[in-house]
Amino acid sequence: MEDNILQPTNYLLLREQIVPLFAEPQERNYEACFASLLGAMREQFPALTRDRNPVNAILPSWSQQQLSYIIQEYSGFSNAAIHMFLEARIRNHWPELAKEIGRNMDEEMGILTRGVPHLELMRHGYRAELGIETDGLQYSATTEDFIDRMNDLFRTEDNANLAGVLLAFEATAVDEFRVVERMLRRYKEMIGGEISAESLTGQYIAGHVVPGASDVDNDPEMDHCLGMMKAVGTDAPNQNLQPVVRGFLSVCLELNRWWEQVACDAIQKEIREKLTARADRNSEQYSKLLRIAA
Repeated sequence: MEDNILQPTNYLLLREQIVPLFAEPQERNYEACFASLLGAMREQFPALTRDRNPVNAILPSWSQQQLSYIIQEYSGFSNAAIHMFLEARIRNHWPELAKEIGRNMDEEMGILTRGVPHLELMRHGYRAELGIETDGLQYSATTEDFIDRMNDLFRTEDNANLAGVLLAFEATAVDEFRVVERMLRRYKEMIGGEISAESLTGQYIAGHVVPGASDVDNDPEMDHCLGMMKAVGTDAPNQNLQPVVRGFLSVCLELNRWWEQVACDAIQKEIREKLTARADRNSEQYSKLLRIAA
């Protein structure tokens, strides 16, 4: 068990084990490379795994206020993600990868949800069924910085690097959306009730995972991951895979860092608000004493 459940990553160890991969020449064996990257994602980036994700690891311990904050912050990433894919669609020139990007965007735009985009299911579902607003928010500095860094990764001019970014985006989403599903169901339970399959939030969840399934094999996100893996493998059989590795690990680093920071932010925000409220009360009492003394 990690010493710090909210920040389980040992970044000194991560530097020793991951950074050398950037400098080493990569063998042109895509399948071996992809397997190595998946192994590194699971072993070196604990926040990207279902069991060691800092939000999921202590899910029963979060207050309603804290969980609402995390859900809202994550919605910022969700809102930005479709624009990241659009950026990738514009910049990519690999044919099979282009098809996979298009398929993914079509699903996000509602081709499998009766024409209703996933983001609209999320926005209206969260508002009506969870009482959580996701429009017009001022996100935390942590989330704004994360989105800026992710946008920068998608703006690469190197197609192989972009392929690695997309590959990681889909590979990390498999466990990520299992965590999101658990967050949403836990929050609904806290305010009273359950998320039904017919609800807007239920349909949003079903667009990413198979509700109630114990494994991820049939999740839509797993299908996206496998589709992206095949597309990149088809387009890059003779490519130098080093840029793919860099793109993949860069996304893992930013996502891992965001999950750890937003979990800490949720707790620190509540502490800060309580301290501020106490300071305000003390200031009010002091003002009363001054008036009495006068």
